[in-house]
Amino acid sequence: MTRYHANEVVTPGVYFDARHLRFRNQEEAGRLPDDGGVYRRVPTVVLLIAGPLIGLAYVVFLPLIGFIAVGSLIVETVRDRLRPGSRESAAGSSKEERKGLFARLRRRGRHKAA
Repeated sequence: MTRYHANEVVTPGVYFDARHLRFRNQEEAGRLPDDGGVYRRVPTVVLLIAGPLIGLAYVVFLPLIGFIAVGSLIVETVRDRLRPGSRESAAGSSKEERKGLFARLRRRGRHKAA
């Protein structure tokens, strides 16, 4: 793949800037943005193959990450409940401690918004 520097005249196509991790669709011949990036032209065949693979990875791993997050939350909660005298849980084990935690979070949110 040929490298193109910022503000260089290029033909229409899709260009990838590795420094800023972004794609640039150049619809007509012209200059690339003058942002200091180094662009590489991405062949259309690569885009046709990579697009569905990225979509497949999204469809497979997004639910998997959700199941892992919920599973780890359940495991931590059970572990904290079974360990006597443990204070590692952020929410605590009593209703009063949880109320205190939520009150602190609400106060913190008000200060950030102001």
